[in-house]
Amino acid sequence: MKKTKNESFSLPDSLCPLYPLYPQYPQHPLYPLYPLPYDTWPYEFSALSEEMRPWGKAELVAELKARIQRAKEANCVEVNYYRIGYRFAFPLPVKSRPAGLPAEVGSIKSYPWMTWLSWELENRWRLLYAAWRHLQDMEASRLLQEELAALSEWDNYREVSGEAGLVTAHLAAVLAMVLRRPESWESWDSGLYQKVEKAARKLLNNDILPWYRRVVTEKPQTLASLHNIPLITLFRGAQLAETLGVAEAGALQNEACRVLQVWCRRRLAQHHTEGASYDGYLFDSITEWLDTSSLPISAPGSTPSFPCSSSPGSAPGSPPISLPHRLDLWQECRPAFEQLCRQWLHLSLPGRLHIQAPLGDTEQEMPFWMTALLRMTWHYGWKEAGRLLRHIPVSRLPSAAIIEALDKELDKELDMKLGIKLAASPDDGLMISEHAGAVTMRTGWQLDDALVVVGLSRAPMGHLHHDGGNLIFGWRGRFWITDPGYQQYRAGDERQYTLGISAHNAPVINGIAQTRRAPILQQLLRCPDGGLQVTVDLSRNYEGLPPSASVQRIIWLFPGEEPLVRVQDRFSGLPPGTKIETYWHGGAHLAWSYIDGWIRLSSGREAVWLKSWPQPVDLTNVFKHPGSRGPLTLHHTAILTEGAGDNHWIFRGDPADGIAVPSHTPNSVPEECPDR
Repeated sequence: MKKTKNESFSLPDSLCPLYPLYPQYPQHPLYPLYPLPYDTWPYEFSALSEEMRPWGKAELVAELKARIQRAKEANCVEVNYYRIGYRFAFPLPVKSRPAGLPAEVGSIKSYPWMTWLSWELENRWRLLYAAWRHLQDMEASRLLQEELAALSEWDNYREVSGEAGLVTAHLAAVLAMVLRRPESWESWDSGLYQKVEKAARKLLNNDILPWYRRVVTEKPQTLASLHNIPLITLFRGAQLAETLGVAEAGALQNEACRVLQVWCRRRLAQHHTEGASYDGYLFDSITEWLDTSSLPISAPGSTPSFPCSSSPGSAPGSPPISLPHRLDLWQECRPAFEQLCRQWLHLSLPGRLHIQAPLGDTEQEMPFWMTALLRMTWHYGWKEAGRLLRHIPVSRLPSAAIIEALDKELDKELDMKLGIKLAASPDDGLMISEHAGAVTMRTGWQLDDALVVVGLSRAPMGHLHHDGGNLIFGWRGRFWITDPGYQQYRAGDERQYTLGISAHNAPVINGIAQTRRAPILQQLLRCPDGGLQVTVDLSRNYEGLPPSASVQRIIWLFPGEEPLVRVQDRFSGLPPGTKIETYWHGGAHLAWSYIDGWIRLSSGREAVWLKSWPQPVDLTNVFKHPGSRGPLTLHHTAILTEGAGDNHWIFRGDPADGIAVPSHTPNSVPEECPDR
C-alpha cells in the first residue's frame, strides 16, 4: 500500500484484497476493523483505493460468490427503508404479504413498504438463480424454488394502497426470469414448479392485466405522464405475459413499444427526466425487456414486418401500425439512450465513479443506472461508458450488473472489441455538457479531477426539486459543496431540511425560494485560459417577482492541481432593499475554520477554501439544520439597497490541506470568459 503523510499503520492487503483502505485512516494493530453489517459509503468516506483498478472476470466471480454465500446463510431479508429511517427484517421464506406495518408515513397515507421489500427479494433471487444456473449450486436452487413457491400463498401482489405497482413489477420480473428458460426445467422440483407457475399466473391475471385494462381504457394519462411507476409495471408485466404466453401478451408488448418511443421523443425534444437515479431505475427494466423480449430480430435498416407500435401521439391501445424489430428498436432509441449515458457518466464523482452527484431526487441507494448502462454499453460498444463501468469497484455494482457482465463476458468485449487495456483509466480533459436536468463541467475522471454540477431541472415530475442553478462541487473523492438530495417523506425537521428554503444554494429572494422549474441555459463557454463557464437565467423560477426582474447565476471552473470554482449571482429589477440569502451546504464530516477572511473546509487530508464578497462571511454564519443528514450550512445574507447588484463566491481546492490562505483577491479572479 502506498504510504502517505500521517500514516503509521495499515491493514495488510490480505484482509482487504480488492480495495485497500484509503490511506487517510491509520489503523492500530491491536484494534482490527471488522466489516459493518451495512454499507456507509453514500455518506461517509469508506474504504477507497487511490488507484482506480479495472475489474475482470476473476473479481466479478469472487464478488458474486461472496454475495451468494451471504444469501444462502440468511434467515431473514433485511430492508433498509432509508427514505424514512426505518429498518425491518422479514423471515424467509416470505409466505404471505407482511402485515402489521405502519400505514401512514408523513403525508403518504399508504406507504409503499412492499416496494423496498421487493427490491431486496429480487436481488436475493437473482443471486440464487445465478448460483443455480452458473455454478450448479443445488442448495441455492432449493432455496430459490421454495421461496418462489411460497409466493403462491400470497393473496395478492399489489402495493399497500391496493394498486398494482412496483412490487408487482419486481415480482413479475423474477418470475419471468426463472420461467423463461426451458433448459432449466428438468432440475425443477415438479411440485414447486407448479406453485411458482401458479403464482406467476395469479399475479398476471389478478393484478397486472386488470391494471392494464383499466389504465388503457379509463386512465390513459397514467402512461402518458411517463412516470417510472406505471412504466416499470407495464414493461415487467409485458415480460411476464410473453413468458406465460397469454392472449394479451401482444397488447402489452405493443403498448411497451409505443411508450418507449414516446419517452425517447420527449427526452430529445422536451428534456424529460426523473433525475439520474430514477431514469436508471426505469431503464433497468426497459433494457432487460429489450434484451429478453422475443420481438423478431432483424438486421439494422431492414423493413419491420410485425405490427406493434402506434403512430406518434396516438392514445394508448390505439391500433398498431408497425413493430420495430428488437435491434431496430435499439437503434431507434440510440439518440435518447446516448443522452442517458452522458448523464450518468458526467454526474459521476471523479475518483469514485459509482457515486452520482446528489442533485434533485438522487439516491445512492439506487444503483440501477449501472445495470442499464452496462446493457447499453454492450449493445452499442460505447468506449467511454465501458471504461467507466470497468472502474466502478465490483463491491458497488448491483448484483444484476455483475450477473449481466458475466453473461455477456463484458470484460472480454471491452478488452477485445474496444481495445481497452486493463491498466487504462478514463480519459482526462475539460468537458462541459448539458443534460436533461443539469449542466456539468469536469476536468476528468480521476481522484484529483474536479466536477461542478449546476441544476437545470425543466421536467414537470413532482418528485424532482426546485433547484435551478444549484451548485455541487466534487473533488478528491467527495462532494465539498453538496445538497440534501432526495426528500425525506417523514414529517419533521429532516423533511424541512430537504425541501425548505435552505435546502439548496440557489438564491432565496425576500424569503422566497424557487417554486417553478423554468431555468434558461444562456451560455456554455470555454475560456481562452482553459476554464469553463455556465450562465443560467433563473428569473422564471420564482413567483411574485416584478416583470422586469432578472436573476442570473454564472459559474466558472478553472482546472489545475488547485481547482478554482467561481460563482456570481447577478440581480436587477428588484425592489430596493431586497434581501438575498444563500445557503451553502458543506460536505459531511468536514471541519470548518475561519482564517484571515476565508472559510476553510478540511477533510484532514485536503481542504477547500471559500470566500465571498462584497458581503463577507465567518463562522458566525455557520449552523447545523436540525434535520441535517450531516452537513453544516453557511448562511450568507446580502441587502440590495438599489434592488440590483452582484454576489460573488470563490471555492479553491488545496490538496496540501494547508493553513495559509489562497492568494486570490476579488480583482484576481476572472469576471468574464469570452467565447473562443
